[in-house]
Amino acid sequence: MIRAKKVSQLLLTLEDKPGLLAQISDLIASNNINIDNMYAYSKEGKAYFMIITNNNEEIKNIFKAKKWKVDEEYVITVDLENRPGALRNIAVQLKEKKINIKYCYGTSYEGEGPCHFIFKAEDNNKALLSLK
Repeated sequence: MIRAKKVSQLLLTLEDKPGLLAQISDLIASNNINIDNMYAYSKEGKAYFMIITNNNEEIKNIFKAKKWKVDEEYVITVDLENRPGALRNIAVQLKEKKINIKYCYGTSYEGEGPCHFIFKAEDNNKALLSLK
């Protein structure tokens, strides 16, 4: 059985400069909040962070208090077995239901723990139902 759920993800957009990851991770940690998943990249002078924490509401308010641009959206997280073909299996399910993925990223774990696949679909609710 696939374990999938819809979760809130924060979208943080800042001016790209050295030390942002340290600043953001320090701010999150100093508020006793854990980062569950994160994806970041820079483009044309801007830094973009997609962050899922164990307390998005609190850290979102902290980001806003710093006058940082933060948005929120829903994504699907899927726990995958750490074995060859695990991602293929859910990708095929989504394909068969004609679900278009807007973007995706993942985390891995060396050893017996689960991997995480995070994605935003054109229709997250339909995607979630197709994985149940």
